[in-house]
Amino acid sequence: DLKGITLFSENIDFPKEDNFENIDFSYSSFYHSTFKNACFNATFSFTKIYNCKFINCLFHFAYWYGCAIENTTFENCDFVERHKFTNCDFINCKFINYSISELLFTDCRFDSNTIIANPKFYMVTSENRRSSGFNKKQLTDFYRSLHEGYHISHIPDLSRKYKYISQKSRTDYCSPNKLVYIRNKIFIEYLTGYGLKPIRPLFAALVIVVYFSFLQGVFNVTLKSFLSSSVRSTSFVSPI
Repeated sequence: DLKGITLFSENIDFPKEDNFENIDFSYSSFYHSTFKNACFNATFSFTKIYNCKFINCLFHFAYWYGCAIENTTFENCDFVERHKFTNCDFINCKFINYSISELLFTDCRFDSNTIIANPKFYMVTSENRRSSGFNKKQLTDFYRSLHEGYHISHIPDLSRKYKYISQKSRTDYCSPNKLVYIRNKIFIEYLTGYGLKPIRPLFAALVIVVYFSFLQGVFNVTLKSFLSSSVRSTSFVSPI
């Protein structure tokens, strides 16, 4: 039980045998510290993390609740087996080259400087690149959690971005059959952008108008040419 502990300006490179197993870091504070190759099987409730780096770390059965995380980077990390951030605030944070085995965020908030890259589906800390076990059908919920996190922080551009990706993932991985997939891909994604890209239906309408105008022009030219040739042919016919 390390509740309330304060770690300041620590730079620890853990050997493979060491880890934080069943540790309670609730109400703790981590400042200006770097953790490399650590394995966290721990609880972080109402913990403050400021200006820290987690590099090549494994978070296994780790749980974060009500945490304030600022200027912090998670790089080359694996979040596996019941790991989740719940009701946490992220300010100027980065998730870079990381893997997940299930949903990572619930009811979290992200500021506009927080960058969350697309997750990997293999263990980035593992030498043999084994699968993380993530079910891609959950991608729609993963990206929806990012949409909600940016939306509640009133960041419309990133909120729309992840809402679109969430809908796209639903089409790509949750369509019940091939016909539904093709229908949604063409008529909902490409033509309307799930209602999030208004330029697409306008462009489609413009293409349709230009296309049929072109056909009408070709038809008129062909018709005039046909009529002209018919008139010339009849003019050379001698009356009987």
